[in-house]
Amino acid sequence: MRYFLKIFYLWAVNKTKVLASDIEEIEDIILISKLNHKHFVYGQSDLRLVFVIENDAHPKQILSQIREGIKPLWPANILVNTDELSVLKRAELETPMIRSFLVKKFFQDKVKWKSICTKEIYSFNLKPQDHFSIQYEYLRNIENFIFNVNNNFLSTNEEFRSFTKKIYNSITGLKRYDLITKEISKEWNKLAVKTMGFSFFKNKKYEKFKLLSFIQVDGISKEKKLRGDLPENYEEEFLSFCVKLVNCDYIYDLFLAPAFIQLDHHHNKGRIYIDVLLDTKNITASKYDKLIDSIKGFQKSQRDSDTRFIFNITTYEINHLKDTHILSDYPLRGFYRAQQGYSFNEYKYEYSTTRKQIERAAIHYLLTQFMFFRSKEHREQLLGSKFIKSLNLIYQYKLLLENLKGKEFAISHNYKSIMEELGVQLYYLRPDDVINEENWNIIRAQMLFILKQIRDELSKKYLSLKNIQF
Repeated sequence: MRYFLKIFYLWAVNKTKVLASDIEEIEDIILISKLNHKHFVYGQSDLRLVFVIENDAHPKQILSQIREGIKPLWPANILVNTDELSVLKRAELETPMIRSFLVKKFFQDKVKWKSICTKEIYSFNLKPQDHFSIQYEYLRNIENFIFNVNNNFLSTNEEFRSFTKKIYNSITGLKRYDLITKEISKEWNKLAVKTMGFSFFKNKKYEKFKLLSFIQVDGISKEKKLRGDLPENYEEEFLSFCVKLVNCDYIYDLFLAPAFIQLDHHHNKGRIYIDVLLDTKNITASKYDKLIDSIKGFQKSQRDSDTRFIFNITTYEINHLKDTHILSDYPLRGFYRAQQGYSFNEYKYEYSTTRKQIERAAIHYLLTQFMFFRSKEHREQLLGSKFIKSLNLIYQYKLLLENLKGKEFAISHNYKSIMEELGVQLYYLRPDDVINEENWNIIRAQMLFILKQIRDELSKKYLSLKNIQF
């Protein structure tokens, strides 16, 4: 079966060679997935292509042409995820810092990518930034595939194998980096092998495998330290729901953190992020299902509210990993949570990190934003939303820039002062204004202006980052 699938996938990949002849700006197409590796996940998310274009070409325009060009190319049109395509100029591909963003798995210290046009081998040795990118991807997979509130506890029969492989690759990968404390369980490993195979009755094995995965990523001994303060700026209905959850024997703690910008600092009514930390000693399949149903039921009841509640299921060790090694979506997440977060069980979470880790996280974050703009994701996510969503992102950029310049992390809670700090370009916009084509151009310009400043600040130490051209 694996041999048959590999042939089918290679056929799909080779089909894309048509684009290299149809679009003259394309110099090469590189397959960066290892189809011959036993842990390759047969699914769109693991089949990754990089299109190398001329240095003077326009990446966004070429990307649009490629996406349109793949539509009639069967079976490429069903196997290649056009949302995950990467387009890099030749100079960008040759830049280690930019290239590191594309490295998602660790097989060996020397990486080899193969051209599907010329059969040329692109090889390079992994560097610290590459390893950071791999660790970040592993942690993101764990969060997306076993902790995501929007994923059903059991998936369709076709998804069992690929989901299990991603979880298996990520947990064993983090263990290889000594980022997970607990030894790999023989029972967990045995179940993974069975579920990744082509056997029947996967759903029962997968259910148990997922529960054991919770336990596998929760090995740090927890220190409980009273914090002493109480949340006074949240809605009573929300706090009542939190009390109900935290009293469950399978919940270790709830940790609340509001979005960076709240219009009224004395009353959080914007986005609220809630980490639900599992007590893995008591978790069962039925309890987990009940937890998901409770969260979704509460979110549904708050659909008409101005406040948006975003729940994230996790464990103590995963949260600790995100803050100590800065393996989170935003490099300063730990600083913010320490200042503005609230533990419902009044625990105090302590962590320490290094300046080097913050810099690596900042580089990865910069590259993430670079790729978002290149693929038009920011435009698609922010158009039609309220201005405050964009403003939160811009303010995150600003705080990161100040931190890189050596300023102490500090949040301003005055909306007017934040707007004055960012400049006059956005001053006429109100928090509830809906982003349209006209004001998006102004917002985009402000975002790029700060991102370029972040790039320039980081490039003082990491020279190759100057090659990032937004």
